[in-house]
Amino acid sequence: MTARALTIIAALALGAHGAGCATSATAQSTAALSGRAYRVRVHRPVTVGTRYRIEGRGEMRRRSEVIDSFGRRIGGEESMASAEFIGHATVRAVDGEGYASEIEVEVRRAVADDGERSGPFIAPGSTLVIRAGTGEQEPVVEREGRAIDRFSYTFLELAFDLRSLYGARAGFFGPSRRRRVGERWPVPSLSTVTVSSATTTVTREDGTRETVRAAPRATQDGSSAEATLARVVTVDGVSCLEVRTTLRSDTRREDGAMGAVQTHEWTMLVPRARSRAPLGMSTRNSIDRWTVTAIDGRPARDHLAGERSTVVRFSPIDDAAAQAANSAR
Repeated sequence: MTARALTIIAALALGAHGAGCATSATAQSTAALSGRAYRVRVHRPVTVGTRYRIEGRGEMRRRSEVIDSFGRRIGGEESMASAEFIGHATVRAVDGEGYASEIEVEVRRAVADDGERSGPFIAPGSTLVIRAGTGEQEPVVEREGRAIDRFSYTFLELAFDLRSLYGARAGFFGPSRRRRVGERWPVPSLSTVTVSSATTTVTREDGTRETVRAAPRATQDGSSAEATLARVVTVDGVSCLEVRTTLRSDTRREDGAMGAVQTHEWTMLVPRARSRAPLGMSTRNSIDRWTVTAIDGRPARDHLAGERSTVVRFSPIDDAAAQAANSAR
């Protein structure tokens, strides 16, 4: 990745965890800005033919275990994965609200590591066509007219949230109003995740496997979502609003036999100049889920803990910039 892109990625990653900024991504004085209100408007309509560079990276860690009624660990596993992606995107279609609905992406780099193997998961030089899904459907990714395999799709989604290609949906950050640095506001439009049933595959220490399903029952859902204007930050000379939304969901069955506590965070760097598109987006998701099942006629508890984080940088390109980038490779 370029040094400039890494600066912005570092600004997002550090900002999302409450740390400071890199030298060329500096937070403006909170004392001077705290009394000023800024229009938080994350949606920037795009047009057909708009081109930009994508640089993203992500990682995922997961740990699961199965504990029997005697407190013994009888199964479980740990896993990790990481992915990095660089590509040039061209908007091919736009919906009525100005969001990109179809994007063509020329792959420059797509590498992944799942702990057992590492290397390219999509060949450089490939052309992908990404179409927005409808409703809750996931985006469709095709290469040469065919959907890419699930392995490639998973790592592509890990490197950057595919939905971020279409632009930030206004509902993720609440209504467009003037806000002050540090101000928080609810985001009721975000849907919550519920847990009503689950399938658990138990892998015992001896290698044998058993799949059990917990019967669905009524759930209790305690969830909340709020957005924050975290700070005003200057990135490579561009004054940006750092806007963050956090969704927390605590969902469990009334009898306590199943539940999940989840946290989802989205952070965006949005230039104050409306003519500029967002510079980047980071996401961080965590889950702590449990299910009480029966194995060999005895109760057992299946526990899963996982965390995933992604940082992606967007930068506009034109033909001259693209030719310079190609010649530098």
